[in-house]
Amino acid sequence: MPKKPDPVDVYVGMRIRSRRIQLGMSQERLGKACDLTFQQIQKYEKGANRVSSSRLVQIGSVLKATPSYFFKDAPGSNGDNNTADTVAALAYAKFIDQGGMKLMEHWALMTTAERSALGEIARNFAARAKR
Repeated sequence: MPKKPDPVDVYVGMRIRSRRIQLGMSQERLGKACDLTFQQIQKYEKGANRVSSSRLVQIGSVLKATPSYFFKDAPGSNGDNNTADTVAALAYAKFIDQGGMKLMEHWALMTTAERSALGEIARNFAARAKR
């Protein structure tokens, strides 16, 4: 049975991905700047591979972020291992990985009525998935 990635590794990867997308940078471009393949960047972003401290400094330099940026509000960072925080961090990482950023871009352009309608559609799909 494959070992699940540590929630903090997933969270750090999510923060790398989020910052990279915020800057409009591709995985390939970030990889080249760090002398890595885009596949390695993918593994870091998914939390499949841990990012070493020296590599995090390097990535942070390219993304114009301090290493502490990648740990802000990380699961367990407030002294406890809140399961809800961990679940939320993992869900957010999955959301970003599965086109959530595009959805958020479109969401920002919608009217309140359109957002409400889309929310209802999402609830219906989720209810079907639970069956």
